[in-house]
Amino acid sequence: EMTAALRVSVIVPCRNGGPWLTETLESVRPQLTPGIDELIVVDDGSEDDSADIAAAFGAHVHRGPARGVSEARTLGASVARGRYFLYLDADDVLEPGTIEARIRRIEETDADVVLTAWRSWVPAADGSWEFGPVRQDALGPRPELDILRGAWWPPGAVLYRRTAVERIGPWRVDLPVIQDARYLLDAALCGCRFVQLAEPGLRYRVRPDSLSRRDPAAFLRDCYRNAADVHDQWLRDGAIDDERREALLNVIGNTARGLYVVDQALFEEAYGRLRSLDPHYRPARPAALRMLSGLVGYRRAEWMALRWRQVKGRLA
Repeated sequence: EMTAALRVSVIVPCRNGGPWLTETLESVRPQLTPGIDELIVVDDGSEDDSADIAAAFGAHVHRGPARGVSEARTLGASVARGRYFLYLDADDVLEPGTIEARIRRIEETDADVVLTAWRSWVPAADGSWEFGPVRQDALGPRPELDILRGAWWPPGAVLYRRTAVERIGPWRVDLPVIQDARYLLDAALCGCRFVQLAEPGLRYRVRPDSLSRRDPAAFLRDCYRNAADVHDQWLRDGAIDDERREALLNVIGNTARGLYVVDQALFEEAYGRLRSLDPHYRPARPAALRMLSGLVGYRRAEWMALRWRQVKGRLA
């Protein structure tokens, strides 16, 4: 960390972000001090004027072909010179003063990662954007379990030490839908220390055309593959204790339900993992499925539950 030449590097991956980018960068620029901080925009194959907008704000612009947001963030980190890294999506907006508040918090606590509360920003009926509720998930003494189960922050609500980024490694290109959740999980898995700020630090734009909403089956597959990857890692390390087993059962069990409908091959793989973790596995909920699983087994219970939903749908 002592080799870092600057204080903060704000890294913005951008592909065709023109409609949002000016507002995003306007929220960043007043919080950066020239010569001390830096703004990096990685233009990921944009076909609009995103790169020109970024250049007008004095950003260091790195242009290249479209490779995806994970590679764009990794590229941005590879050229960043700050002691602290903030990854900000091109359509999100920082709250005033949040960078300074995060730096103060990370230096007071000697943490590796600061997490702020954040506001969801949702489209209104008239085409404007309105605030949803402020969100701040809780982390307990084993943050990898909370994050695996679904505790989540948008990238722009997080500040990392450079040394933490070096330990975590590159953003995952094999989990394109949930790469942001996996990066936080990797931070926890490599032993990063987390601290939280109660003040909202980000307006997170909830767009209806986001990948997880466009392709829920891809989101489900990513969630399963993420849990399977962690399961394999813990098996290799001989690191599965009761709490980790329970977390894996929870996450793999939840994804298995959806996979039964959209991907039978992955369902069978998930079912095998559930049986390896608990030979008598039954889902915790819904209660009817749990009871039915005790009578006929989980796989057959899912078959019966799907047929019942299909019959109800036809009757409706």
